Order: sequence, then structure tokens, then C-alpha cells
Amino acid sequence: MKNPVSRILLLHFMIWWMAASASAQTNPGNADESSIPQFRNSILINAPSTAVMNPNSFEFQIRHRFGLMQPDLQLIKDFLGTDLTANIQFRFAFPLGKKMMFGAGRAKYNKTYDVFVKRLILQQREGGPAFALALYGAGAIRSTEFKEVAPNTFFEDGTTPFKNKFNHRLQYTGMLLVSRNFNHLLTLQFSPAFVYRNLAEAGESNYSFAIPIGGSIRTGLSSSLIFEYAYLIRYETENKLHPLSIGIEFGTTGHTFQIIASSTTALTDAETYCSSPSDYDQGEFLLGFNLKRTFWHKKKIMRQQQLHP
Repeated sequence: MKNPVSRILLLHFMIWWMAASASAQTNPGNADESSIPQFRNSILINAPSTAVMNPNSFEFQIRHRFGLMQPDLQLIKDFLGTDLTANIQFRFAFPLGKKMMFGAGRAKYNKTYDVFVKRLILQQREGGPAFALALYGAGAIRSTEFKEVAPNTFFEDGTTPFKNKFNHRLQYTGMLLVSRNFNHLLTLQFSPAFVYRNLAEAGESNYSFAIPIGGSIRTGLSSSLIFEYAYLIRYETENKLHPLSIGIEFGTTGHTFQIIASSTTALTDAETYCSSPSDYDQGEFLLGFNLKRTFWHKKKIMRQQQLHP
């Protein structure tokens, strides 16, 4: 197989297209009065959620993780990690109809640019589907300079001389998002993920799997406790731990703000599921936040209200 990545992406696209076409034929439209909401934000903490944006809006997202903190006096000296090296990502997201969205962004770590697309296949409804289902795909490219390679370095086969190439910068992620709102307080999500990196460190696999599990517990009219744990498969972390994050979320019509304690500084999908988290079993963690600002197309909304009083 000369190019396994291309075939994997083609297969993923075909499955996505057939599922999207079937959904469009059996369930046109976005959400109606019988639909049950899942999450306030299109991002749970690190993983995407099944929520898609309103077709009359677009989003600006900021995701930030401060430096690693330890349970000692350094926590105070570094002012909760804000004095340390941080990672930040800026993203814009736009709707593609009522059930689809896409976006693009840039993260500081490895100067990584990424694009993503998400398609809602099923919406949980009263008297209908008991869960929400969405497909998510993303691609990322690292723009930092390649590391210097020592002479006489070979690929893993031991015979092919190693040489940096452009496609070594590329990473791909595909996810199946399944969520269920059990009541007005609790929503859970299960999100099996596949990650492929064109270049992996010696001894690591190019492809890996992860099973992020997370949810939201409503604590008030506009606040929730959010959490996320990702079990990594085919990627063995140095400390034998798996990414864990918890946070508090506040939401309004135009804003969603999350204050987060996380075990990973990564902000792109592939890096989140292909890197070692902090030793949170020893109290290490990173403080951070996610911010979403929604902008509405007022003229379009007013026109629709006039057509449908």
C-alpha cells in the first residue's frame, strides 16, 4: 500500500458522506421543539462535543493553558502557573447549513495550524433517537523548523536513510461523537478517536486510538461542572497516566467561558492523544480556560422572523 493515509482519509470521507446523506433524507432540518439540547459549547474541554453552532452565527474561540504547577510553594511563586510558558489557540468556526460546521485555528505549541469539520447525524429527541450522534474530522500541520538529525540516521526499518519531508508535518484525527442527555442535570459523551501522524518518534506507532469520555453536570441556570478523561490506546505515556481535565462552565447567549484544571498542555486533537499528561496523581496540573464568543447575523434572523411570525 503506497499511501495508507490517503486511503484511510478516503474511507473516512465515504463513511461520513453516506451517513450525512442518509441523515439528510430521513431527518431534514436542524433542531425543533422536540430536540433535546446536549452541551452549551461545541468543545467539551479538549474533545469536540456533539453540539453544532446555530446557522445564523459564527464563533471565535480562545483556548489557553498556563504552565505546569506542583503542590508546593512554587505554585504561589509562579502565580498559579501564569508566569510560566503557556500554550494558546485561536479558532474561528462557521456553519455549513443547520447540521454542519467547520473551522480553522492556530496553536502556539509547534506553531500548529488545524482545520476541522463536524456533522451532526442524529439529534436526541423526545419520542425519537435516545442519543445524539456526530462525526468529526480534523487535520493539522506543524510549521516549526524540523529538529536537526544526526548523520547516519535511519527510519525504523534500519535501511532507509532518514530525511525530513513536508508530509512529516501532517497529522489527522477522526472521531465518532455519541452523547446522551439523561435529564436536565446530566449529559454524558463517548468519543472514540483515531489519530494518524505521518512522523512519530522512534518506537512509537504512527497511528493510535483514544476513547475520551466526558460530560456536563448542570449546577445552575447558566453554569455546569464539566469533566473529561481520555483512555489512550497504542500510545504508551511515560507516566502510565491518561489525560484528565475538569472545569466549571458559564454560558450566556453570546458567550461560553470555561475555567479548567487539566493534565495536558496540548490543544490540537492529535497532540492531546499522543503526548504524556502531567503527573496529576502527584498533584501536578495546568490551569487554563476556554472562551467562545458567538456573533449573530441579526439581519438574517429578523428576516426569518418576518417570514415566520
